[in-house]
Amino acid sequence: GTIWESWTAETDMNAWWQVDLGGEPKKINFIYVYFLSNYFADASTNHIEIWGSNDPKFLSHEVLASRGDETYPKSGYWTVTLDTNEKFRYIRLIKTRPSYTSFVEIEVYGEK
Repeated sequence: GTIWESWTAETDMNAWWQVDLGGEPKKINFIYVYFLSNYFADASTNHIEIWGSNDPKFLSHEVLASRGDETYPKSGYWTVTLDTNEKFRYIRLIKTRPSYTSFVEIEVYGEK
C-alpha cells in the first residue's frame, strides 16, 4: 500500500499478513514495519509477532520478533534486526491478542 492505504485486521485473532520471497530461502537481515498514522494507531502497534518459515502454511516456523504492550508513536515504525544464519522463504506478521492492527508497508531485507 501507500501512506494513504493500509491493511487492517479487526478483532480476528487468526488474521495475518505474509509474503513469499520466492525461490530459495534467504537470510533476513532487517524487517521494517510502517504503521498507519491516525488517531487509533497506538493500539494497533502492539501484540504482534513476525514469523519466518519455509512452509507456506507455517506448520513449522520460528518467531523472529515480537512486540508486547509497547506501542509506537503515530506514524512510527518497528525496526527488526536479525542476527541469525537461518534462511526463510516466507515471512508472516500476526496479531497475538484480539484487537486490530494496521500498517502501510513492510520491507524485508536480506541476502541469498
